[in-house]
Amino acid sequence: MQASQISLAPRRFLVQRADRLGDTVFILPVLLWLRARFPDSHIAVLCQPATAEFLRFQHCIDQIITIPTPTIRAVISILGEVRDGRFDTYISLWNEPALAWLGRLAGIPNRIGDATNLSIKWLYTHTVRQRWEDMTRHQIEFNLDLLKPLGYIDSSEFLFKLDVPPESGMRIFDLIESHHSQGRKTAVIFNGTGGSNSPIPDDRIIALTQRLSKRNFVPVLLGNVSADSPVARFRSPEAINLTNQTSMGDLVAWLAGCDVVIGADTGPMHIAAAAETPMVVVTRGKSNFPTRFGPWGSFVTILRREYECPQVATRLCTDSDCPALPSVDEIENAVLEIPSRRSARNPNALRELFFMHSIRVLVPCRNQVEWHRINALRRRFEKQRLIVVPYFWDGTIGTLCKELLRVNATVVMSSDLSLWQAKWTRRWMGIRYQYIPPIIIRRSVLVSDSVAELVSLYKECWRSGVGII
Repeated sequence: MQASQISLAPRRFLVQRADRLGDTVFILPVLLWLRARFPDSHIAVLCQPATAEFLRFQHCIDQIITIPTPTIRAVISILGEVRDGRFDTYISLWNEPALAWLGRLAGIPNRIGDATNLSIKWLYTHTVRQRWEDMTRHQIEFNLDLLKPLGYIDSSEFLFKLDVPPESGMRIFDLIESHHSQGRKTAVIFNGTGGSNSPIPDDRIIALTQRLSKRNFVPVLLGNVSADSPVARFRSPEAINLTNQTSMGDLVAWLAGCDVVIGADTGPMHIAAAAETPMVVVTRGKSNFPTRFGPWGSFVTILRREYECPQVATRLCTDSDCPALPSVDEIENAVLEIPSRRSARNPNALRELFFMHSIRVLVPCRNQVEWHRINALRRRFEKQRLIVVPYFWDGTIGTLCKELLRVNATVVMSSDLSLWQAKWTRRWMGIRYQYIPPIIIRRSVLVSDSVAELVSLYKECWRSGVGII
């Protein structure tokens, strides 16, 4: 659907993303595009108080308005401030009903938002149909879609960078440089998330810190954890433990200046990505597919095998011995093999990396012979990074959906599924579990199938919107 164009050149923008830190980092390309396209305009951002401290360092922003919670009561409480801003264009990047009402109640003449939620679509004057089921696109690209009424054209590349607070940057960069003069690199290990992913367990954080200390690294522990956490109490002459002691400005400076960052897929990792810092991302948040929410950086290594976890996708795993969690050896090796800043990955290669870490192919099998055949193919495909999981299926939709959640599958391939079973499986996953419906391909995986051919087929299905073939 072609978005209608805003006829008059806007002068005062209010951009809304009153969500978590990672989601806020993802709007930087939107703000940078607006600043480049409308250099003399006034750009304000509506965000939560927790993310305002990060945004106030960004030079592309003129004003910050905060809202504590996305409720109608909170919206009414800030209406006066919004009206005083005399904004002519409201860009609502978070599809939250109360925040959709804000632009209407404030009387902002141009209101841009997503067209998929019919209950709030009418609150916008300009809408863009966003195909959330398309697994090939990143959240940043969905954000940029909402600029189409302002003249934005789809592009495979976009500007993604951040500004570092000068005071924190000078102090911390000097400290990092002093380590370099001693022949040592700085490795930031971030603990905790506070969001929708699971942190690296404390015992592995400590073991990794001790390992890297012997590998010519100065480990720096950052994050917010409970005061009685083993990580908070950990002390070593070879490491710097700043857990629970770092301001937002210092956090940004450490993430931007260090040689490598290790952590779960969480807000600070997206800050490091925007700063183009090499990183090792340990992700166990099952439904947080990298292709949609991965840290958009030039030097990313992903460690992800959540399909081996017995937990379902709607829960967070707290088991420090979970089989889905990479070992300390794996994390250490990934850090040692991290590419240098001189060998940046191009955007298309990054998309391919994210996509291959997001595909999980579930193959329901009705007999043991079929299961063994698929299991033999599984080992061949895994060498090329395609995860194929055979599953003994009893023929019911309920058990199939539970297995889809457990394996975190995005594709189902089986000649045993009837058309009505395929349709109800997709509907059940989308409505009951609020989960991106999997692509269902009603044929078996063949020995003659190549990984390249299968991946191309999956991408074409998502891009064309065909859910069942």
